[in-house]
Parts: sequence; C-alpha cells; structure tokens
Amino acid sequence: MSFLIVAGFIAAAREIGAVEAALAFAGGFIVVAFLLLGISSITARARERRVARRRKSEARALAGAAAFAMVPTLLASRKAGLALVVPAVAALAWAVMRENTPPTDGADNSPD
Repeated sequence: MSFLIVAGFIAAAREIGAVEAALAFAGGFIVVAFLLLGISSITARARERRVARRRKSEARALAGAAAFAMVPTLLASRKAGLALVVPAVAALAWAVMRENTPPTDGADNSPD
C-alpha cells in the first residue's frame, strides 16, 4: 500500500510540484484521519449500548434466578403465603400500571 502512496506522490509532484503535492497529500491524510476518528467514535458508542443492554439482561436473569432459588425457602415457613403473595401482587400491579400508562417517549408499548 505504501508503494502506491509513494508512486502517487511522485506522479503528483511531477504534475503540480513537490510542495503542492506534499500539501495535497497532507490534507488528504488529515481528512482520512478525521474520517477514521468519526467511525471509531460511532462504533464505540454502539458497542457501549450493546454492552449496557447485555448487562441489563444479565442482571434481570440473575435476579430471576435468585428469586426462583428462594421459593423453596419461603415455602418452608408458615408465613410463606404472605411472603409470596405480596411481591406477586406488587409485580402484577406494576405490570397493570405500566400497561395502562401512556408512553412518554413516543414508543408504543402496547402488546398488539
């Protein structure tokens, strides 16, 4: 690749002069550097969003697994009914509230 760049510089230097060719190539390399910097920034943000989404999903899975692991312990006690009913009712109420609250960001959260 560098041989092609050098050959292009030599050809440009013969046509427009050495100083002008050097300035043109410097400008071209600066433009390429800014393009690469922009592409790198865009891909880094996309990667961060992807990692955050995966981390959130893993946290939900971990919380679900922990809750599932606690069920036998809760069922072993006499107060298990209350210990299981209160969180279930709270989760149900939250789901109903979320379903009936209009979205604020313009996204449609309806199931259909």
